[in-house]
Amino acid sequence: MKYDGQENMCLEFKERMTSSLMKTISAYANYQDGKIIIGIKDDSTIIGVEDVQGTKLSLENSINDNISPRPDYEIREIEAGHLKIIELEVRRGKNVPYLFKGQAYRRMDTATTQVDESELFDLMLQRRNLTYDTTDSIHQEIGFMTLERLLQEKLGITKFDKNVMITLGLLKDGKFNIAAELLSDQNTNANAISDIVRFGSSTSIILDRSRLENCSILTQYQKAVEMFQLYYKPFQIIEGFERVNKVRIPDSAFREAVANAIVHRDYRIGGSIQVAMFDDRIEITSPSGLPNGLTKDNYLNDIISIPRNPVLANVFYRLGMIELFGTGILRIKDAYASSEEKPIFKIDESRIRITLPVLHMPEKMSAEDRVLSHLARYQEISRLDIENRIGLSRSQSYELLTRLVKAGKIMRVGSGPATKYRLT
Repeated sequence: MKYDGQENMCLEFKERMTSSLMKTISAYANYQDGKIIIGIKDDSTIIGVEDVQGTKLSLENSINDNISPRPDYEIREIEAGHLKIIELEVRRGKNVPYLFKGQAYRRMDTATTQVDESELFDLMLQRRNLTYDTTDSIHQEIGFMTLERLLQEKLGITKFDKNVMITLGLLKDGKFNIAAELLSDQNTNANAISDIVRFGSSTSIILDRSRLENCSILTQYQKAVEMFQLYYKPFQIIEGFERVNKVRIPDSAFREAVANAIVHRDYRIGGSIQVAMFDDRIEITSPSGLPNGLTKDNYLNDIISIPRNPVLANVFYRLGMIELFGTGILRIKDAYASSEEKPIFKIDESRIRITLPVLHMPEKMSAEDRVLSHLARYQEISRLDIENRIGLSRSQSYELLTRLVKAGKIMRVGSGPATKYRLT
């Protein structure tokens, strides 16, 4: 007889009671509600429990003696045909961390693993209703010209003083916190780095690169958007008798992906946010996994908001850079709703990568429009590029480029074999 269901992050099967149960109980009490069912094999086969009452008593005593503080749980006896199994339901607690033999645990898919120092620190902050970005910064001599300018542009705030900083959650008891440090122009957080690279035909060919550090994370966001707008401009095609604007990658999807990477990353771990720009896609990689309490399924499919850095999230929300209601991933998906190409989400313990594919470019374009669209994408091309990319002969490409120059649509740069062409 099989149990109706499979092991997952919130459900674990055990053939019998063992000490390893305590690790899973610690994990559920620390992060999310979960159930452990005793009397079932890993393949969902029900084998039952012989001494139900003795096992229940032993289980209760073991939890009370080994898990500190005492978690919130309930033990039930369940009939499964002619067999009996024991269901232990553990509820996520408020007095985290819940320790077994001095260690805290968490669930990763169907496995239970010990948390590292960073996660343990998070749990201790949660117990005090704090997050890392709300803790005091060691840097107090910092300025906010970038933030001040954006508050004035976006919200019309003309008086930037301590009251504004307090309202934004950046200043408490006369001290700036980590969020303030990251938003400041003197941001020296060693992990607050964004690396934006535009590649050629392979990753060995770097056409442009901007490594942003020792500056506000707001500056990093703006620079990423600027490079995106430079290299992924909309192009025009002829449909019937009209020129129609087409986008290569939805602007809203890119902005959302970059803002989420900056706002929700763990700034205590090393590594930079990477924005890799290719001809057919953009990859945005954040060097940290999901926030505690958020599952992969929640992240991809639900309207749920568990910000790792709530103060940063609030500032970006006020500036109109993100939504606070957990709709960011759904908005990225919606931007591709009418396209055959879809964004790709890769999530593991140490990183989140969002791949935004370039939308399909129709092939039925005139040679002139294909040249103009290529120039919008690459900024500068040669006659040989036109021959190779569009399939024109040498004389055809020369004639076409000459006609476009005379029409004032493109301009010639340089002379001889080094001649290049750009949009006017």
